[in-house]
Amino acid sequence: MRRVAAALIVAVGLLTVPAGLAKDFRPGDLRACGRDRCVRLLDKNLLRGLASYYYGGDAVVQAPRVQLGAPGYVLRFRNGYATGIVAGARLGRFQSYGVICGRFERGRWYRVPPRAALALRRLTADLRPARVPRPPRSC
Repeated sequence: MRRVAAALIVAVGLLTVPAGLAKDFRPGDLRACGRDRCVRLLDKNLLRGLASYYYGGDAVVQAPRVQLGAPGYVLRFRNGYATGIVAGARLGRFQSYGVICGRFERGRWYRVPPRAALALRRLTADLRPARVPRPPRSC
């Protein structure tokens, strides 16, 4: 019985560690993708800011809608999963594609932190933008 209890404790510990680590982005974990290609996000300050934005405790601020077809850049994890799109004047708005359900709602736009928007503008300056589509089915 003690062995079973010890095994369960070890298993729970192993399963909870990756969830905690997932809240920190490492260089290259996220990419900003335009129409033809993507750029890896390598700046540690930007990645910390985006991790805080995605997973942080501070409330996210809703923003006005961005029109369908407007230029934008899809944010993707290393495995290709699209977390959402940044668009709008000066890349100041974000729409989630299902990342962090409960924090972000389907079809709503949110204000991007100004420092993150500035860094994203610089990184995507040489990319042809994608176009804002209807939000995919998500939570």
